Amino acid sequence: MVFEPVPLVQEWQTATGVEITGASIGTREEMRKLVAMHAERPLEAIVETIDSDGLSAALVPLKAGQAKGRFVVRF
Repeated sequence: MVFEPVPLVQEWQTATGVEITGASIGTREEMRKLVAMHAERPLEAIVETIDSDGLSAALVPLKAGQAKGRFVVRF
């Protein structure tokens, strides 16, 4: 896992058979702690369902960093 993007040449990766897996969301120890926290007390996720007419309005709190959770668009 890396903290910044790493340049890769796709031809090299394909030719050598290198397989890259992982995530940029934390170390294994951080993920263990998060899973333990969730097991002890389930983490709450606030999800607001909006229709396509509400997309522009949803962008306002997202841009301001004030969204209370996730928006799900129902088409």
